[in-house]
This record gives sequence, C-alpha cells and structure tokens, in this order.
Amino acid sequence: MMRPLLGLVACVMFTNRPCASPPAVQPIAQPWQATVNVILDTTRHGSSTRRVATYRLMIAADLFRLDLGSVCVLGRREDASASLIAWHTRDPQSAFIARGPDLAGLLRQQLPPLWSSPLAQFLSQHEDASPLVGHTWSHPPAVLEIDAHNRSLITNHLTVERQFDGESSRLVRETIRSSEPQAEFTLELTYEWSPASSSAAWGIEIANRTLVPSVSALAPRTPTIEVGRSVASLRLIDAIGNVWTVGSAFRPEPTASLPRSADLFVLVLHAVSTREGSTLPLVPLDRLVACIDQLRQEHALESALHAQPRQRALVRIAAVFDVPDYAPARLEEIAKIAERVAADPLLPGLEASVPRMLITHPPRETIDLIAPGASTVVVVVDATTRLVAAIPIEAGTDSWQHALSRVLNPTSLDHKLPESD
Repeated sequence: MMRPLLGLVACVMFTNRPCASPPAVQPIAQPWQATVNVILDTTRHGSSTRRVATYRLMIAADLFRLDLGSVCVLGRREDASASLIAWHTRDPQSAFIARGPDLAGLLRQQLPPLWSSPLAQFLSQHEDASPLVGHTWSHPPAVLEIDAHNRSLITNHLTVERQFDGESSRLVRETIRSSEPQAEFTLELTYEWSPASSSAAWGIEIANRTLVPSVSALAPRTPTIEVGRSVASLRLIDAIGNVWTVGSAFRPEPTASLPRSADLFVLVLHAVSTREGSTLPLVPLDRLVACIDQLRQEHALESALHAQPRQRALVRIAAVFDVPDYAPARLEEIAKIAERVAADPLLPGLEASVPRMLITHPPRETIDLIAPGASTVVVVVDATTRLVAAIPIEAGTDSWQHALSRVLNPTSLDHKLPESD
C-alpha cells in the first residue's frame, strides 16, 4: 500500500517564492529508473524512531512514474497542461486522474509530501531544486561544491548532501537533515539506477476503468472467487478448442486396482502478454515450473521417509490471453515448457488423458476473478473443485515461494527458487 511509503517524510514547509537562477537540468536522452531505498530517522520530544522503505522512480523526457508499493502514479506534462494518473496493481478496474496547468501543483494537491531530488529536478528543470517534491526554497540555498562528486545545499534549518556517481554523474545518495525544532530528522535516500523500459508501456488505459475520488481511495480489489469457493465454472480449452473442465482432473485413475484419484489440481494461469501498466520483471515460467516440481519431489521423499501417504497432484499450465494479443510463437514456447512439467507417477492414466497445456481468455474473466491484476497466479483446487489457494507469482519477493511450500510440501517452509541454468 502507498501510505507507509509516503509516510517516510517530515513536514518542513517551504513557500513558493522563486529561487535564484540555478543550473538547468540536462535534457533526458533515454528513460531511466531507480530503486530508491529510504531510511528516515526522526527525533521528537527526546525520543527517536527509524523507518525504512523502498520505492521505484522512472523518468523520461516528459513524464515520470512512481511505484509506491502497490500504487502506481504516472505524471505527464505538456506545453500548457499536465495530468496525474494513479492506479492499484491489484485492481485492474479502477483509477484516479487529475488534470491541471502545472504538474508540480498536481503532486502537491494529490500526494502526501515526498522527498526526491531527481523527481524535484524533473519538475523544476533545475539542478538545485528543493528535494521536497513540488515545492521551492523559501530562500535560495548556499551551494557548497565539496569535490566533483559531492555537493551540498544549505539553508537555515535544512542541509542536503548529494553524492554523484563518478562515471554516470547520476545522484546515488542524498542525505537530508532538518534542524527544525518541531521536526528534527535525517532522511537518507540511495538510488540504484538502470535503463528503463519504453515509457510507452508505463501507463494504463483509463477509458474502461471506474474513477475514484482520490489516490488514497485506491485499494486491492476483492477477488470474485475467494478461497473456499468453487472454480468449476472456470473456462478452459485444449490446443484444438475442446472444452475442458476442472472437475476432469479428479476422475478415477484408470490404471489403479484400488480407487485412486488426484488430491489436488495445480493450475498455473499465465498471461501471454504483459499486463497493462506492468513494468516489473516476471518470474520466468520455466523457473516457476522447476520450483513446483522440486517441491513435489521433496514432498514425495519426506512422505516416504516418514512412511506417510503423500498427496497426489496433477499440475498443468493454462496460457491466458486477450484475443488481440494472440501470439502463436509465445503459445508454442509455453507449450514446450508445459511438456516439461513432471507427471505424478501414481496417476499415469489420468496424466495421459489431460492436455499438457490449456488455454483460456481473457485475463479479466480468468486471472482477475482469482487474483486481480496478476500476471501469473498458481491456483490450487481440491477434489470438490473448491479453491484451496491462489498464489500470485511476483519477482523480488519470497512470499509466493513460501506459500507454494505450505500447499505442495507443508514440511518444507524454507524452499528457495531453483537457480536457472
């Protein structure tokens, strides 16, 4: 959520008086992005607190994007107007939009105070801009050039120390110290820069979304199908267009002398195309399959070691696409990965009867019913066709790995994602 991230600020007020003519910012030749790590130390009434957060900043020639937890904010400036669009990554049906003559003014109106010199410089087009985004200095700061890579801006109650990379000249660290009696704080921000994806993919189409009154009103959408509800109505077809139902995964194993069937059906719903507004890297599908297979192997070994029956699981991949985004080459790639999914040796006949890859569409009527906004979600279903777990797969976090462990191998809670070859 956005609140903890935007809460890493201290309210030092600046007026809108213009500052002296500082050096102008050089034009942006290509989009860049930074992972921004924030440490805020505050002292009030003799007690100290520390808060830590991370957010992502992307900057191009005429727009920026902030990823504040699960809330994304896109600001665009034009010749005589500006717009601010925000949305929640777990709600593909809502959005917020504001328009005005000035992008800095929109930020002041719509977002809590935020400190970031690169974003402040983008808005003001001046290198010595106040790091409080959208605000100007009450008095021009004194500029101290320590050396080629270190520069300080100093006012009566605020000191801004900036450290630049020797090769790229990009800001890599800034320390902001306030000595205001009612708001004494030290804020340290470090920037990890890398080239960004095309800025054309940073935004969303708001025409089909419901507009909310404020950025703070954005929140995750409650899934239509929650844990415990039936997924029997989920629409699936095979590669040649035959309808396939979830209940078919639990038919009796035809080769067994005694009644035997699957205990779980594990379905990986994977969007063929990047979801709208998504700029984060995805966990590669083949690595996800390797993770699932490894968990199942560990469960089989541990069950045998303790002489306990193991759960039988049928695992399949379903490619999810919008008709305009139909991509035969990508489907063929997914089909090859699907062929590598390990079969359950206790269910040979059932494994042979179920298509290796299933197809469904569109994401808003499949993935979004279970995990709104996700690009990939592992759906775990029991023999009553009820949802046991819905696990969105996201890069940069271990939470989905632990969630898979609890479902596929409850005794292995410290599983790590297998390394790629």
